[in-house]
Amino acid sequence: MTAPHHLYIHVPYCASKCHYCAFYSTVCAPDWDVYADGIIKDFDKYKDFQIKTIFFGGGTPSLIPTDVFKRIMDAAYANFDVAHGAEITLESNPGTLCEKRLKEFIASGVNRLSVGVQSLSDTELKFLGRTHTTTDAIKLIHHAKDAGITISADFIYGLPRHDVNHIKKLCAEIKKLNLNHISMYELTIEENTKLAHENIVLPDNDVMADMYLEIGQHFKRYEVSNYGASCMHNSGIWDGEPYIGIGDGAHGRLFISGEWFDMNNIFISEKDRAIEKIIMGMRTAKGVLLTNDVHNAIDWGYVNDNKNLFIITPTQELLGDKSPSQLFPAPQGGRLAATDFLLLDDLTSSIINI
Repeated sequence: MTAPHHLYIHVPYCASKCHYCAFYSTVCAPDWDVYADGIIKDFDKYKDFQIKTIFFGGGTPSLIPTDVFKRIMDAAYANFDVAHGAEITLESNPGTLCEKRLKEFIASGVNRLSVGVQSLSDTELKFLGRTHTTTDAIKLIHHAKDAGITISADFIYGLPRHDVNHIKKLCAEIKKLNLNHISMYELTIEENTKLAHENIVLPDNDVMADMYLEIGQHFKRYEVSNYGASCMHNSGIWDGEPYIGIGDGAHGRLFISGEWFDMNNIFISEKDRAIEKIIMGMRTAKGVLLTNDVHNAIDWGYVNDNKNLFIITPTQELLGDKSPSQLFPAPQGGRLAATDFLLLDDLTSSIINI
């Protein structure tokens, strides 16, 4: 019996390419039946795996015809041991889902909708290359609320002329939507995107940092860019749990018979996987889980010399009657977290014991 895995299904198709997007996606009208055949064929490679969550990412998964989506979900339940009440997320773009189609996705198992809102300004949406309007986004959110499912929404900040006052106003507008979860991403100009070929002047690093800190004053941050009720799928991956990635552009980390593999069945050493866990786990407010492999890959000398930059939260069983400060280096089974996300890149690279 293999360990329980999460399941990620990539849908690499979009109706148009956003001006900032560097993700793997194709603008085309695919043969959806051929796409589904390929996904279902790959399911057979992992038959009878226990599945904790299912996440349809993209691209634009909400473009899938609902009958094709149902066929994929039926095959998932036929091939895998899917946990009862598993979180099943569908990424979506406003304008691609009417109320009727949303209900059909929900009838096939979707219980969490991630909405790519990105901005509540139509002018900014045009700048970003989004094809929907603010009205489209709010309408989809209301449809999801009426359906009673969990709602997440993505937003982008750090556009030209953005400052802390803009963030304050944006956060106030977001609060009115009463969302379960939000993701707030800083705009970055990636190579081979439309914005990369334009003379874009973004806020400087100090202003970006001030905006980032301001967001944390309005919403409870549980990961570098995520706030509110945590996404079980992403949280599991950040915590180092195994996951299957299916579809062009998908990645995964399989854990079989005590060993780690990528999706091409290439073995991953314990040390390399531990480093991945550190990089992912340190992104979260609770920190990286100190399993044996992770504990051995951390430079505890650096941590001990910079105690003010870290938080150790051992389990109560490990802590006993001691204080966390008495447990340097940290006990295996606890967690190590950063005190300041603005220093995260430097801290993460510094604690890895190469």
